[in-house]
Amino acid sequence: MIFSITIPAYKKAFLKDAIESCLAQTFDDFELIIVNDCSPEDLDSVVCLFNDPRIRYYKNEKNFGAKDVVGNWNRCLDYATGDFVICMGDDDMLFPNCLEEYQKAILENPNVDAFHARVLQIDERGKTVKLLPDRADHESLYSFIIHRLEGRNQYIGDFCFRREKLMAVGKYFYLPYAWGSDDITSYLCAVPNGVVNINKPEFKYRVSNATISRSGYTAEKLQSLLDLDKWLKNFAANQQPKTLVEIEELKQVEDLIPKVLAHAQFYTILPELQWKRYRIIHWFLKRRKYQISFKTLIKLFLKSLGHK
Repeated sequence: MIFSITIPAYKKAFLKDAIESCLAQTFDDFELIIVNDCSPEDLDSVVCLFNDPRIRYYKNEKNFGAKDVVGNWNRCLDYATGDFVICMGDDDMLFPNCLEEYQKAILENPNVDAFHARVLQIDERGKTVKLLPDRADHESLYSFIIHRLEGRNQYIGDFCFRREKLMAVGKYFYLPYAWGSDDITSYLCAVPNGVVNINKPEFKYRVSNATISRSGYTAEKLQSLLDLDKWLKNFAANQQPKTLVEIEELKQVEDLIPKVLAHAQFYTILPELQWKRYRIIHWFLKRRKYQISFKTLIKLFLKSLGHK
């Protein structure tokens, strides 16, 4: 088996579309693993619409929930038998040529463990929201991290990882609500040979109000940001760059890390202040716990007053 497409499933609304997009692949050497995370919705009725031997359907006896969603990612991984794994959302979709393009890239780059497909964002009606920018055909580890820290969008379903590598790095990296889990997992799998990018759009990411990353949980997200910051600093400190380019790129990574934390903290707290300006007092009192700088708090307060 070359590919395992995994769907950690909880929501019913777009599951049929997700499954259909997988079964419509032009490259057919794959298995589709769907793991129902003890959903209160009737996912069985959707899966039962399909009579395809490539589908393997499992049900969790206990719900991992939104906070521990990475647990269901890894449950899916435990069931996978393919050489390469894609973990897509239950509301996302693959283009028909997705696996075919991944297969070409894998054959051309046998030493690479992480592959990425260009993303087309869609809305809840399936209409195009935005085509995300293309990337260099092959990015080094540090260049890949730099672009992400500078704000480039990526998710988890737009990656295809070598399963053996995923297992070697400890599976999908756990952080609450998966905030930062996709980033750290992709960084670990990009060691040492970087990421190969497919610049044809092959993954459809659904922008939805139900997406975890768009939900509340401000305190939990701030803690995850601290965990991500700590991991990045430790990762950078333990690198041993060998060339001049690697040395300079690693310096850029180290310079970006504190800026990324402050930027992420700002945009995590800001939505609260749009409706409850007084919440700035709460975050002022919690500033040490979450390592929020005075500069960030001042910017937040001014922004809540309508200042640019």
